[in-house]
Amino acid sequence: MTNPPKRLLLFTAKLGYQTRSFEDAAHKLGVQLVYVTDRCHQLEDPWGDQAIAVHFETPEVAAYTVMEALRGQDVSGILALGDRPAAAAAYAARCLGVRYNHPAAVEACRSKLRMKEVFQDAGLSVPWFRSLPVDPPPEPVLLGISYPCVLKPLSLSASQGVVRANNPEEFLAAAARVRRLLKSPEILSTREANLDRMLVEGYIPGRELAVEALLTDGVLSILAIFDKPDPLEGPYFEETIYVTPSRLPESVQYAIEKCARDAARALGLSHGPIHAEFRINDEGVWPLEVAPRPIGGLCARALRFSLDGANELIGLEELLVRLALELPGWNSPRERIASGVMMLPVPKSGILEGVSGQDAARSIPGITELSITARLHDAIAAWPEGSSHLGFLFARGNTPERVELALRAAHEKFAPNDEPGELTFCLGRNVSLGQFSAFAEEKLLHLLFHDFLRVGIERIQPVLVHDHFRVLQPELPGVFRNALEDAFANLPPPRDAIQAWQFFVKFHAVYHARAGFHLFAGCRCWTTSLVGHAHLLARVLSTHLTATSWKFLVACCFSMPVRATLVVPVTGPRTQRKEHIEMVNTPTVGS
Repeated sequence: MTNPPKRLLLFTAKLGYQTRSFEDAAHKLGVQLVYVTDRCHQLEDPWGDQAIAVHFETPEVAAYTVMEALRGQDVSGILALGDRPAAAAAYAARCLGVRYNHPAAVEACRSKLRMKEVFQDAGLSVPWFRSLPVDPPPEPVLLGISYPCVLKPLSLSASQGVVRANNPEEFLAAAARVRRLLKSPEILSTREANLDRMLVEGYIPGRELAVEALLTDGVLSILAIFDKPDPLEGPYFEETIYVTPSRLPESVQYAIEKCARDAARALGLSHGPIHAEFRINDEGVWPLEVAPRPIGGLCARALRFSLDGANELIGLEELLVRLALELPGWNSPRERIASGVMMLPVPKSGILEGVSGQDAARSIPGITELSITARLHDAIAAWPEGSSHLGFLFARGNTPERVELALRAAHEKFAPNDEPGELTFCLGRNVSLGQFSAFAEEKLLHLLFHDFLRVGIERIQPVLVHDHFRVLQPELPGVFRNALEDAFANLPPPRDAIQAWQFFVKFHAVYHARAGFHLFAGCRCWTTSLVGHAHLLARVLSTHLTATSWKFLVACCFSMPVRATLVVPVTGPRTQRKEHIEMVNTPTVGS
C-alpha cells in the first residue's frame, strides 16, 4: 500500500506571478498543492483547482475557513506568497500544528511602524521616525520634522506610496500624495489595516541591497545578497536591477548577514523564507524591512540552486517546497554563475498599448528571458501610486558586471507604447473594434475575473454576468436580472469597477451585443455607464420603474461630454424596446 502524497497549502493572491512555478515544483515532487486564495468566494471553483477562498484582511477568519474546508485532512507544510497571505498562513499553521512563523511575528512585519519599534528596541540602526494621521494634513513645522525625510504608508509594499521630501513644501506635497493614495478605491478595497496613518522617517543615505534567506528553527541561511546598482535616492523608490553575487567586500557582506539575523530574531521569525531590504553607509548597516515571504514577482527566476552538488539545477520555488515539507535538498547551494533581474520600470502612467523592441532585447548576449507581465490595454500606474512593473528581464554571465551591462543594454532596446487605440474604454481599456467583436467566452471570463471580481468592498458582492453561460452570481432580484443579462451580455468591465459604499454596482463598459452596439459602430470613442447607486435609485425608482417591473436605467455618454442620452431598456420577453430622454449639461450623479 503506497503512502498518500504530502499536502502543501500555498497561501497566495489570486493573481500571484509565482503560482505556476510552484505547481510545476509540486508536480515534480509528487506533492498535492492546495491553493488558499482571495478570489471571489461567491463563485464555485471557477478554475477547477479546488482552491480555498478566504479574505486575507482578516487572517484569523481566513485560518478558520481553511480548517473548515480541510475537515481534518492532514497537511504536511505551508507556504505563503506576499505580505497579506503570510499572516493568514501563520494563523492556519498554528491551528494545524505545522512549522511556520508565529502569528505575532508575522503581524509585526505587516506594520512598518511596529517593525521600526522592534528594530529600535533590539539596538539595530534605525533613523528617527514617527507615525502621523492621514487626516488632518500634518503640519511639518509644528511636528519638528527634519530634512531630508521619507513618507510612506504603514502597510503597503513594493515601495508604493514612498516619497522623499527635502523641505516643508515637498513634505506637504508628499503627504497629500500619500493621503490620496490611501483613500483611493483600489487601496480601500483591500481593507488593509492602518490605512488612516502614515510613517515619516529620516532619509538614510547610502547604497541599497536585498537579502534572500531561509529560516529553519530560527537559524538563518543566506541564499543570495542582491546588489541594487541603480541609486535609490528619490523622490520615488521604484526598484529596477538586482544582481547577485554581491560585489561588496566580504566584511560588509558579513555585517549584512549579521544584521539580517539580528532583525529576524528581534521580530521573532523562526521558519520559512524571508526577503529583507537594507541600506549601508559609513555608519553601518540599516535594516529597512524584513518580510516573511520569498522575493516577489518573477524575480525568483534569477535564483537557481545545485541539487546535492549534482548538475541538476532547481528554482527557488522547488527549494521552498522542499523546505516546507522537510524534503532533502532544501539547503542546496546557489549556482556559481552570476545572475540578475531587471524589474522593467514604468516611465509614466497611461494605457499600455504595446512594447516594441522585445526581439532586439532578447538578442543581447547574456539575456536569458524577457517576460512582459503587464497586460495590453490595461491602465499602468507609475510610482509612487503604482506597484506593478511592466515585466521582468533576466540575465546570466561570468561576472556580476557582465550581467548588469547585459540588462542595461537590453533595456535600451525596447520601449512601452501608450498611443490610444481605436476604441477607448472610459476607465482605461483600449480595444479595437475588430478585437472586440472577436472576444470569446474564455477571454471574456478572463477579463471579468481579472478586472472586475478582483475588487471586493464590504457590503458589495461582485456580479458576474455572461449570457452565453447563463451565469449570474450572486443572484439579483428579478427587477435587475433580465435587464443585466439583456443589456450587458459579453461585457468586459474595466478595473476599479466597484466604488465604496454603493449598494449595487457602478461601472463603465462598452454597450454591446443585443443592447445595440451595432448602432454605434461608427463612433470613434464612446462609453456606457450603468449606475446602480442607492442615491440614484431612491430618486428615480418611483418615476422610472413604475410602468413595468423590468425597466432599468442605463446612461450612455458619447464623445461630447455635454450631451448624454438616458436609455431605459424595457425588457419583457427579450424585447429591444427603448425610451429615450434627452439631457444637456447634466452633471454626473455622485456618491
